Amino acid sequence: MVKKKNVITLAEAQQRFQKFLDQKSHGTTAVREVQSFAINTLAGRQRALGLVPHNTAVWQHTNRWHVAMIYIDQGTGFHFKRDYLDLYASGCQSLEQFTELWRALNGDEPGVIPKASGSKTSTVRRQQHSYIVANQSLAPNDHSNIEGDLPVSQVHRTHLITSQITGIENNKGLLIDYDGWLNSNPMNEYELMILERNREQPIIWNALVWQQTNGLHLRYEMYNPDWTLLDSQEWIDDRWQYFWYYDKGIQDQF
Repeated sequence: MVKKKNVITLAEAQQRFQKFLDQKSHGTTAVREVQSFAINTLAGRQRALGLVPHNTAVWQHTNRWHVAMIYIDQGTGFHFKRDYLDLYASGCQSLEQFTELWRALNGDEPGVIPKASGSKTSTVRRQQHSYIVANQSLAPNDHSNIEGDLPVSQVHRTHLITSQITGIENNKGLLIDYDGWLNSNPMNEYELMILERNREQPIIWNALVWQQTNGLHLRYEMYNPDWTLLDSQEWIDDRWQYFWYYDKGIQDQF
């Protein structure tokens, strides 16, 4: 049964998809790599974001850490809807094509947004390069401390800044490999919670990644515009082992 709150009219759906197309036509989020100073400290991250406009993604990768962050203006967190990103990636790139898909599913009656067959954006992500890549020639750790698992253990190519903010699926500074259950469950729930908070206030989104002997650590830190910590959450992926690549002579100078 379709939940009533998800049912909208064709006119409403067309208006929303056209808004998405307008956003895409203006381009996705600008992305900047920081190579001139370290941003693994709070002072470094404050300095870096102070040098770029709001809603610009900033990242840094070294032989020891990976950082991705963005200042999200209030109310811009759900800028790119996941369903629309998947439809667009599957070839639905005009209002006419969207309307045809809608009518095939709902006719001219109120209904739900058509779904792409499978996640095309997920396929795109898997094809992109990343500096942090799981060694899938090794079996997953049967004694992992991760509390859950997918029916079949998987690695996901994971956004460090959700694409609902950026619209980006193909930047290696914003993507890493990470355990699929963690990405699909606690991480996704946390991201949605932060996006809901962004409806009421600006959020400075920080993602910090590093390796230790007990696994690959990923920590989210969320700040208000004065850099007061609002919330944080950390996960440790000890199910998989990882290759940590970096550009020698450039990314190992810090």
